[in-house]
Amino acid sequence: MEAIKTQSPNGYRLLSHNERLRIDGRASIGILDYYHDGESFKPFAVWVKIKPHESKLEREANAQCLLASKLLQTDWTMKEVADYVKKDSTVGQVVNYFAKNLDDIFNGVPAERVPDLNTDPYRS
Repeated sequence: MEAIKTQSPNGYRLLSHNERLRIDGRASIGILDYYHDGESFKPFAVWVKIKPHESKLEREANAQCLLASKLLQTDWTMKEVADYVKKDSTVGQVVNYFAKNLDDIFNGVPAERVPDLNTDPYRS
């Protein structure tokens, strides 16, 4: 059975939310692409940019971002994607952050400070 991928919605413009984050002490940017279908906001894609550049970490992050984006485009909710992509990865932290703060993002409420996230499961 093949999943039906959501096409870029006709007539709807993709909006983007960029969030400055610190993940394991690295400056990062989490990007959430979404659209409004007339009734509600729909997440469409998630991307993570990490500074300083490290090719292996970026390749892994890009692969996980592609997976998360494909899941969002096959009608998974952000919560389902957050549960699937675990918190012990860089992308998992960003997806979980977006899932927890989705209402604030869609309402345009800015974060009070730069969120400090970590991938260590023994650190809170």
